[in-house]
Amino acid sequence: MKNTSLISHAFLYESTNRDSPRVLLRLIEKSKVEDQLKPVTVIVPSRYCGLMLQRELGHVGSGLINVRFIQISELAKLILKSDLMIQEIFPFKRSVERAVLRKLLLSTNDPFRLFKEHPSLLDFFSRLFGKINLLPSKGFSKHRFGESQKIREIVDIYNEFHRIVGSKYFSSEDLYEKVCTKIIESPDLRINSVGKLIFYLPSNLSVAQVKMVDALPMKFETEILVGLTGDVNADTRQKEFIKRISGNYQLVKQKIDVDHTNSQKKVFVASDPRLEAKWVISDILMKSENNPFRSFAIFYSKTDPYQKIFHQEMSISGIPFVGPSSKKFGDFAVGNALRSMLKIISSDYDRKFVMGWLSNCPVSFPKLSKGNEYEHSLLNRISKEAGILRGFNNWENRLTQFIERESLKYSTDDFTHGRQIEAAKFLRSSIAKFYYKSIIFNNGDNTWSGFAELTVDLLKEYLVSEKELPDDELNALTTIFTKINELAELDALENVSKDVSFLEFVNAIDDILSESISRVGLTGHGVFISDQKLGLGMQFDYVYFVGMTQSDFPVNDLQDEALIDEIMNDAFGNGFSSEESNSEDNLYQLYVFKSLVNSAKRECSFSFPLYGVDSQQTDYPSDWLLEYVSGLAGEKIYASKFISLLDDTSDVEWLTYISSFEQILAMQERHGVIDLSDYDLTLTMELLKKDIPINEHKLLAGSHILSAAEMISARRSKIFSEWDGDVSNSPDLVGVIEKIFSNPISATSLEEWAECPYRFFLHYILGIRQKIDDPSEIFQISPQDSGSLIHQILEDFFEQVITKGEFPASNETWSKKHYEILYSIADENFSKAENYLITADNALWRHKKNQILTDLKSFLIEDDQLRLDFGTRHTLIEQRFGKQNHSDPDELDYWPYLEMDLGGQKIIIRGTIDRVDFNDKNEGLIIDYKTGRSDAFANAFKKDDFGEGTKLQLPLYSIAASQAKSYSEQKKNSFFAAYWFISESENFKRLPQYWRDLNRIDQTDIIKTSNVVQKIVRGVKSGIFPANPVTHDGNTFQEIHGFNQGNCRNCDFIELCPMDRSKIYKNRQAQYDRLKDYLSLKNLTEVDVDE
Repeated sequence: MKNTSLISHAFLYESTNRDSPRVLLRLIEKSKVEDQLKPVTVIVPSRYCGLMLQRELGHVGSGLINVRFIQISELAKLILKSDLMIQEIFPFKRSVERAVLRKLLLSTNDPFRLFKEHPSLLDFFSRLFGKINLLPSKGFSKHRFGESQKIREIVDIYNEFHRIVGSKYFSSEDLYEKVCTKIIESPDLRINSVGKLIFYLPSNLSVAQVKMVDALPMKFETEILVGLTGDVNADTRQKEFIKRISGNYQLVKQKIDVDHTNSQKKVFVASDPRLEAKWVISDILMKSENNPFRSFAIFYSKTDPYQKIFHQEMSISGIPFVGPSSKKFGDFAVGNALRSMLKIISSDYDRKFVMGWLSNCPVSFPKLSKGNEYEHSLLNRISKEAGILRGFNNWENRLTQFIERESLKYSTDDFTHGRQIEAAKFLRSSIAKFYYKSIIFNNGDNTWSGFAELTVDLLKEYLVSEKELPDDELNALTTIFTKINELAELDALENVSKDVSFLEFVNAIDDILSESISRVGLTGHGVFISDQKLGLGMQFDYVYFVGMTQSDFPVNDLQDEALIDEIMNDAFGNGFSSEESNSEDNLYQLYVFKSLVNSAKRECSFSFPLYGVDSQQTDYPSDWLLEYVSGLAGEKIYASKFISLLDDTSDVEWLTYISSFEQILAMQERHGVIDLSDYDLTLTMELLKKDIPINEHKLLAGSHILSAAEMISARRSKIFSEWDGDVSNSPDLVGVIEKIFSNPISATSLEEWAECPYRFFLHYILGIRQKIDDPSEIFQISPQDSGSLIHQILEDFFEQVITKGEFPASNETWSKKHYEILYSIADENFSKAENYLITADNALWRHKKNQILTDLKSFLIEDDQLRLDFGTRHTLIEQRFGKQNHSDPDELDYWPYLEMDLGGQKIIIRGTIDRVDFNDKNEGLIIDYKTGRSDAFANAFKKDDFGEGTKLQLPLYSIAASQAKSYSEQKKNSFFAAYWFISESENFKRLPQYWRDLNRIDQTDIIKTSNVVQKIVRGVKSGIFPANPVTHDGNTFQEIHGFNQGNCRNCDFIELCPMDRSKIYKNRQAQYDRLKDYLSLKNLTEVDVDE
């Protein structure tokens, strides 16, 4: 659109980027010579640039009266404002575009049919249509592409897409085309509020934007200020732009007579991006003593990982920062609450999603009564113990079963247990309420507006009060609600409004939550952190370029867009060249880079990381960086030579190599540290260099550094301390231990201290509950649950045959009927195991069931021989001495608790004996079933009869039985005892093999047992809880192929132990006085542990 003569009020000014702000100020002042109130509109490259210019230029001269700064898209909307309102058309919204595309792709044909529901296909079409929209001519027909099925299908989708949205929405390129049309067709076009137009540093304009800029002088007084860098390559596209529009504009070259001093250039290299960021921030803190934070800028070429890293580190250090936000709406707590809520509904109330929603989002179930609150951790544990997977019926049934089971154990004086039952009732009621409120989502026949209204109402009901939300969360919530309500516009679009499924709506919400918020911070009030393209037109005292590697600087998306470029070439032939497009983008990036380098008034720093965040592959510096390196070195420097310079940078003033965080701390003074923790570390390093004890410095009082140093020192020493199990000086310990021993305790709890005192401490002193597996991650029954299942089957079997008087005599074998009863009982318990989600119903479980049935069959055969050898004529099953819990009925035939006098200290022991057989000789045989391996028991008994205190069940059971009322009232029974490993894999081994070898009811054995128990009790009371990773056979903790070995093999608390526990335990053995009770149980020489 060229006129034959130049327009008198259209000027094109050419200036250097460095001088551009001053030239702009002159142009504004010149425009207001006759009228200070004359409106001037400056079209800027970015909103940030406009805000900075407004701040900087507003303090110069007469200021900026009636001057506004907007972007080119805002100018276009301003010109078309009345037209858009009359026609009721709107700019494309991302969520609307993706919803329409998603609907169209559901019915796509080959070659895309197989991928129609894959998210990447939607992203592909969105990017493809975006590229097509930038071309001068977007209209094309599938007929011109012959037999290309791929192109024909794309054309169909493209045409149908624009048929649906064309009357209601417009793209950005459509907007600029409409402006050009209005300028030509509207002779009386006037917008008084716009006034004079000044384009400030226009760059990378699309074809439609250039056309609009070229047409504006026909109706508006227009000036263009083009900035040049002085670099021939970087200025290529700017020169081409000048040529394209100079037909309507008078070209004026501007020069400001100011003595510019080139900024100082520095280069630094870090081992990885995070260390690179720490160095930049540390350097900023050093310089901020005499410079405001707004005088610093950090630019990266690629958003990932730098944006998130810098935002995190800046937040930690308390430095204000400005720029595009790294947060998406879904990253906010309210956004996560929305996504999680819809995910719960779409996943059929999956347990993990429900508990994650409650734990990680600002939501809560309405309370049953005032003050009735339950910790999320408690609700999570209950849902796991109840075995909940998904589905409302699953929640209802499993929680009901859990409440019934737990109620049997409940005692009125057991507050914790009672609260757990009430929490389960609360959870059941809350899930039911949520289900009935949300079930309407899956009822069908919903519209976009209907889904939107339901979603907003439901989220409002379960979100915490808006008064409790921080300002940024509240702002995000308001925007999210606005965007959700905008989805109602889809009801007006043909095809898209029909048969709206809940999944379609959820996908649309995900699109909203994946959008980034516009910006963070207030421009001019912090360090500017941004992609370099957004920095064009801005000037700073100190500029940092980070991530300058060959692979990322400049950004090259050619590989990522290969398929799109292929399609564009097929569709537009010679009219489109992907290589040319990529080359032009590189030139634009170079132009921006050079502009920003020139904008640095005092110092410009370049950096790159040798390695990526998660990669150990060496990267090389960008050619753009090497250009400045060569200038600083005074010779041509290539990548390989530059890397070699890092070996010794002591003589290179302009180059710094950061290989560790410790180096950063050592190089910077304390006022250059990032946060309080770094300050403490820096101070500690200074004190250590001067041989000053760090615990004597007042500034470190209360610092975690002291605690960490004390812990490391203590664990490396041979002194037994509170850092590795000596809590004898704790004032709260006595009360906790007294409570433990004032109540009946089990033999297994005593064994636990003998095996690993630290495990006892965590379990019984701190009350940390054992880890519960997520029900959805249970693929096969655990060894512990398998053992409990077999015990229960045998208990039910013996109870039934004994109750019915069908127990065979010692010389009789189990009959076929007995086998049938056993198999029937096993099937019932298998069903319960599946119902309680102890295992999953899969091939592994079916194999395990067959294995258990085989072991049970063999058990009856082996039991025939045992009863014959012993002469069994009567058997007791699950014989309790003392009540095990409050659910035990009073009518059971209990034996008395076992009371032991340990030299003035009395303790009460309770227990349940799996089985006691009696014969005519007034003898009793105590049997403790074991379903695991026997080698650990065999190794333990090689040490002594008590397995170093870890095998107390049989001796304590024997003493309890001998003191109880015997089967024969005339004479006390003589008791033998044995562990019986009831599986074919263990050949039904007994320990001892000959059960008559184990008879512990004479006075000598009672004294021996009492001495062992006394040492354990005394050790617990003395506050001695070392972590013992060593097994009876001398194996210690180590991780082999992901499995923990040694005494830690099946420990629930392994993650709470130090990794060097083996070395610590070895060192502690030298402290015999403190550990004499524990070590005397072991009767061990020093354990050989690898250093």
